[in-house]
Parts: sequence; structure tokens; C-alpha cells
Amino acid sequence: MSMKTDALKFIWRVTYAHTIAYFIAGALMMIIMNYDEIWAMDIMSFYRPIDDPILTLSTPLQIPRGILIGVHPKFCVNLQTGVQ
Repeated sequence: MSMKTDALKFIWRVTYAHTIAYFIAGALMMIIMNYDEIWAMDIMSFYRPIDDPILTLSTPLQIPRGILIGVHPKFCVNLQTGVQ
């Protein structure tokens, strides 16, 4: 396999792992921290409501973020030598 193919696989894996982890962590925290109760507090009035359509985009918007994490040189592993 070429180095380009290996790099694309690496970026895909990082993006996939980041997006899935973000979704799972968010879903668990909604349940554990009882978001409905928290959002009912007066202090939370400056946040968007939990059912706001823009918040439904939070998980799909993690895909570009995952790509950026995957291509960022600080996080990339040199695929040929295995050195960071």
C-alpha cells in the first residue's frame, strides 16, 4: 500500500473514533446528568434549548473536526517509521 493510502486510512480511523466517542459521551452525559432538569434552571437561560435544531448538527459537525485532528502534525504518526 502507498503512504497516501495509509495516511487516508489513519485519518478515517481518527475521524470515525472521534465522532463515535463524541456521540456516545454526549448521549451518556444527557442521561447521567439529567439535562432536562439542568436546562430548566434559570442560570441556563442563555444556552440554546436542548431540542434546538442547531444542536442536532453537533455530531455531524464532529466529522470535519475529526479530520482536522487526524491531519494535524502534532497528532499524526509518521506512518513509515512509526515515530511521532
